[in-house]
Parts: sequence; C-alpha cells; structure tokens
Amino acid sequence: MESTEGNDTVVDRTRVAPIDDERTGVELPLSSRYRLLQCIARGGMGSVYLGVQRGAAGFERPVAIKRTHSYLLADPEIRDAILREAHNASAVRHPNVVSIDDVDEVDGELLLVMDYIDGGALSQLLTAGTKMPLGVKLSVILDACAGLSAIHTAVDADGRPLGLVHRDVSPQNILVGLDGAARITDFGIAKAALDPKRTAMTMRRGKFGYMAPEYLLTNTATTASDIFALGVVLWEALAGRRLFKGESNVDTLRLTAAAEVPSLRAEDPTISIALEAVVRKALAQSPADRFRSMADFGCQLEAATQGLVAPRPEVIEHVREIFGPRRSLHEVMRSHSNTLSVSDAEIIEHSAVHSLPPSRPGAADTVPLTVAGVTPTTRIHRAFRLEDAPAVEVAPPTPPPVVALPAAPPRRSRLRVVGLLAFVAFVVASTAALVYVGLSPDVPTSNAAGTASANAR
Repeated sequence: MESTEGNDTVVDRTRVAPIDDERTGVELPLSSRYRLLQCIARGGMGSVYLGVQRGAAGFERPVAIKRTHSYLLADPEIRDAILREAHNASAVRHPNVVSIDDVDEVDGELLLVMDYIDGGALSQLLTAGTKMPLGVKLSVILDACAGLSAIHTAVDADGRPLGLVHRDVSPQNILVGLDGAARITDFGIAKAALDPKRTAMTMRRGKFGYMAPEYLLTNTATTASDIFALGVVLWEALAGRRLFKGESNVDTLRLTAAAEVPSLRAEDPTISIALEAVVRKALAQSPADRFRSMADFGCQLEAATQGLVAPRPEVIEHVREIFGPRRSLHEVMRSHSNTLSVSDAEIIEHSAVHSLPPSRPGAADTVPLTVAGVTPTTRIHRAFRLEDAPAVEVAPPTPPPVVALPAAPPRRSRLRVVGLLAFVAFVVASTAALVYVGLSPDVPTSNAAGTASANAR
C-alpha cells in the first residue's frame, strides 16, 4: 500500500520481501563465521542482510550484516575510514545504542555485524494510522537522549574520550523494539567518505531538516548539533508535523539554517509551558544557548514531564499494536535452515526493515536495522541526575507567532551573516552531489531502499 501526500510518500512496510540483489543467497567462504540468508536493503555503503552467525557445536544466532560495496573498498582512505569508525562505534556498549559487534573480512569485502531484533523506526510509529500516545513519545525520546549521551561520552580502552558525534539524528535512526526500548542506530560509519572528491563542501552527513545551523553553515558538527537534531525530532513528535519542511530541498535547507521555531503550544495547547521551554532550548540557533550536554537535555526533559512518561509495558503494548503479529524470527530462521537464499517471490512477515517515507515519490531511502540485547523484562536505567543540570528558565507564554516561509534567512546572528555565502554554495553543491554523500533530502542516500519500498508491500 502506498499513498502520496504532497512531496512525502507513505509506505506500508508490515510485509517485507527480499530485495532483488545479485548477491542474495551467495554463500560466503567456509572461513567466514557468517552466512547471508536474505538481502533486506541496499544503501550507499552496501547491502544489508539478515544473516546467521555460526559457531562450534552447531551454535547459530541471527545477526544483521552490512556488506560494504567492493568498489568503495578499492579506495584505501575509504577503507581505513570505515574500519576506524567501525572500531569507534564498537566502543559504545549501551542498551539504547545499536553497536557494531564484529567486522569480518571475506575475499577483500568487509562485513559489519550488528545484533538483530524485531522492531521499527520512530518514523513508522509517528506515521502509523494509530495515534502515538504522548507518554510513549516521551519514553522514546528519553531513551534516545540516553543513547546519544553514551555515544558522546564514549572512551577508548585507555579511558580517553573518543569525541564521537552522531551527525545524523532523525526519526529513521531511532529504533523502537518490540521490547519497548528505543535505540540509536546508524552512527560511526564513515558515510562522508563516500564522496570521491572529499571536498569540505560535500563532507557533511545528515538529512535535510535535521542538520543544525552551524553544521550547515560551517561544516562543524559537535554534540550540540546532535542536541539540535533531537530537538527537531521531539518538536515534530509533539506537533505531529515536520518542523523545517519547505516546498523544495533548498527551501528546507534555508528554513533549517534560519532555525525559526513556531510555538508548540500553538500546535497543541495541551503541551505544558515547561515542556515547550525544554524544546526551545534544544532548538536554540546558537550552540552556546542549547543544553550543555545530551544528559542535561534528558534530565530537563524528564523533569518537565514528570508523571507523563509511559511505563515500559505501555510502550511495548503500543509498539506491538503498530507492528502487529508477525512471523517469528525463529520461524524465519527455521525456514532457511536448509537453503542458501530466499526466493524473491516469498513474502516474509517480520520487521527486519523500517524507514522514514521518502520525501518524494521514488526517492531513495535507507533501511535502518533493529537490534537485540534487551528483553521485554529488562529495565533500562537512564543515567540522568536532576541535581547535575541547571533548571530551564520558563518564560511567560507569548501569543503564537504567525508561521510563514521567510523570503530570506533573518539576520539574527553574526554566524548567519558570515555563513550566508557558504550556505548558498553548499545548497548548490549538495543538490548536485546527493548521489555521492550521506547528505540526503529527509532520508539517507540509497537506491536500494527504493527497491525495498516496492518489494515491501
């Protein structure tokens, strides 16, 4: 089922079919610990498979495997960047983060291995026919805060900060499992290295509408940039619509750079003044005016929503209602036990693939994976301490502003004036270079996910 509203395409992905991929069902050499069962997505970095990790005494477990395109690995710099950032990503072990568990090399190809669970993206929950309760939205965002905080504060084996920044926080990259836990995914893999020219103007990674103004204008991403992006996600979840969405990609970039945020209470008067104050602080145009850390963001959000956050069983109930009964993973594994691949004609009901609707009919998107490791009974403790964070100042309510697309970005800061020419150049360069870099209109660059959308109905 597919419907189109404006420039956005809504796709029902409750039924997922394997993608027509020339490498589907190709058995890896016996030296590999992994077996590829089914190609479930293709993206700018490679193809994603439902696979099996094999061990001694017949041990097997399902995994998600990203198989990097061989032509990318021919460039030593790209190869080194992938390995380096995969190593960094593996250092983050947190129940609200999808980590990389293993890197395998087979015949010159790299396999990036992640855990696998049933679940789906926040983008699907927000666009489902059933309204997402406020408490469930808040639980998901708080989990995302905890996961991003773990990424930002990750250290190496010697205890030195890794300085990781996600750079691509969006509803597609927040996964919610059938266990009710939300997880951050798709970080640490060098998507920027996809650009063969690797120029400063095209090294940005992210999605239109979620990139912080300073990232757009100066190509500098920090933890404050991730805070801004998650602020956009929170605003959209509460308002039920896109925050920065123009009539074209250029308009969307311009609106994002301007960072003019309409009143949430104008969208929904039931939203508290305290909650709106938290959202506005996260979305401050200047990084210095945002929360000092992701943990600070989560702490203040939790304080402003006491009594509103859904308990884990309520989140589980809603997620299961949306994604519905499906063929269990054990059944999927059992049906593949004596085969190398799945017929392209076979439809498998599970949630291996979920993604945000494309920004336009036929637009490409990337399929995020879901991850295992937290059972429905696992209690996740968020590492937020109220005493560590200063209170958010709540300003008196003001009349809702008139929302309109500005003819040009307002001159509210020296950053915007200085960066205007760079921004215009970036718009031109990024529009021409979408097929090469991880920057994309609303969704990650991927020809494969468009195919996945067609096959997933």
